[in-house]
Amino acid sequence: MQLRRHAPFLAILAAAACMRLWALGWLPSPAGDEGNWTTYGLQILRGEPAALDQNAAFVSMLYAHLIAGLMALFGPGFFASRVVNALAVLAAVIASYAVVTRMAPRRPSGGGGKRGECPEKKAPSSRDRRRAGVCDIPIDGRRAPRPQ
Repeated sequence: MQLRRHAPFLAILAAAACMRLWALGWLPSPAGDEGNWTTYGLQILRGEPAALDQNAAFVSMLYAHLIAGLMALFGPGFFASRVVNALAVLAAVIASYAVVTRMAPRRPSGGGGKRGECPEKKAPSSRDRRRAGVCDIPIDGRRAPRPQ
């Protein structure tokens, strides 16, 4: 793997991660789901029983257990409950990038000659180019123009 090829993505990812992870514990707003999941994580950390209402019994408690694990590591607080989601999103972005880079078509490498030349390792002779009229290797879905 060439690190230079992925440098723009890694720079953007690092900047985004810093902006997202910076001060996760600030401005606590234990309203709605954030407060509920933080409470469940805290109950699990203390060894108390934690369960959802019967209406939501189909929801996994894995998220609460992950929060409890991070609370054991970082201490109880909103940082530990918010970092689970932030790390999951960063992992999803990295996985998406990996899938896209594996599936994306590669540009032909080689040639390296003048613009409009066939990107082959061995440049064709002028007689071959006149006979073919166009490059046999597609460049960005189009054929290269005939050399003048």
